[in-house]
Amino acid sequence: MNKLKTLSTFVITMPGDVTRQKKCKNQLNGICDNYEFFLANGKPNKFPTTYVSWKRQFYFGRDLTLGEFGCFDSHKLVLEKIVAKKIEKALILEDDFIFLDSFKRSMNHLFM
Repeated sequence: MNKLKTLSTFVITMPGDVTRQKKCKNQLNGICDNYEFFLANGKPNKFPTTYVSWKRQFYFGRDLTLGEFGCFDSHKLVLEKIVAKKIEKALILEDDFIFLDSFKRSMNHLFM
């Protein structure tokens, strides 16, 4: 049985990026039928006050870009949604994903 078809799947995408969303739909068709597009936060104007620049630079050698932070924040928001809805298992993708030939088989092994 293909349990991947019913797995809650979230695809992070930018609002209005119809071309990427269409490519996602084509790849997901017949593999993951329980998916939804999660509209990304995009690029914020500034970092939140909780972002500590010196720590990021100390551990990683550079600051995040605002675009990277927007991506991070979108992942966080998807996780918050999963927790709020009490979803036991979920798959989170970004809209530039490419499934390898072994993806379906590998994911179904996780359910065994």
